[in-house]
Amino acid sequence: IGVRLVGSEMCIRDRELAIISQKAKLQPIANESLNKLENGLKSINSVESYNQLIKKCGGMLLNVVNDIMLLANIKQNKLNISLEKCNIVPFIYQSCEIFTPEMHKNNITINYDLPETLECNVDIFRFQQVLANIISNSVKYNKTNGSINVHGFIDESNEYLHIKIKDTGIGIPQAFIPSATDPFKRINEHAHNISGTGLGLSIAKEMLQVMNGSMQIESVFGEWTQVTITFANLTPFNKNKTSNENTLN
Repeated sequence: IGVRLVGSEMCIRDRELAIISQKAKLQPIANESLNKLENGLKSINSVESYNQLIKKCGGMLLNVVNDIMLLANIKQNKLNISLEKCNIVPFIYQSCEIFTPEMHKNNITINYDLPETLECNVDIFRFQQVLANIISNSVKYNKTNGSINVHGFIDESNEYLHIKIKDTGIGIPQAFIPSATDPFKRINEHAHNISGTGLGLSIAKEMLQVMNGSMQIESVFGEWTQVTITFANLTPFNKNKTSNENTLN
């Protein structure tokens, strides 16, 4: 009976995911969830294991739905944004430190080259979401024993503030770079074993535009990827002279 119930649930899940995917272009993500579910079912030996597997796959699909809703709200100008002038340096550190366990797991080193103060107008919560989406990719697509460099500075014109996040990961093929921020576009189609919705960079780009910022992607396939965030500079010139370097390993 238990086997028939599982089979029935799988058929229902298959039909529901097919409908959702056709409407929202989510077939690759739906297939990823189903494959994990099907492969996991083969090795299940307890009800607890089955529940954990369902919860994990359900969480993946929930993340997709949440990302779709967030992107839709941004495009329809329904996202609540509260811009304020602030020093973003502490928030850069905080956003990166969230991924410390994952970096330690793969022996990835993160290096900071940041001044004490970088001032601009941002929504702090949304700014940290942007950084989290970018850093998440830098960690997921990095190599074991790789590194991530975070460099914040004001350009020579003293007009623009830049944050460069560069990793030593698998890189993006040149032909894919222009479409890397398109919705549902996986950053590297060759990395089939890496989970994700394909919406992270798209959401980051849209959020930055709402905050009057911009994002640029550069990459050499097989070697590195660099994402540059740019805002108008609000930092007095003399505060940018002293640089503070920190390394986390």
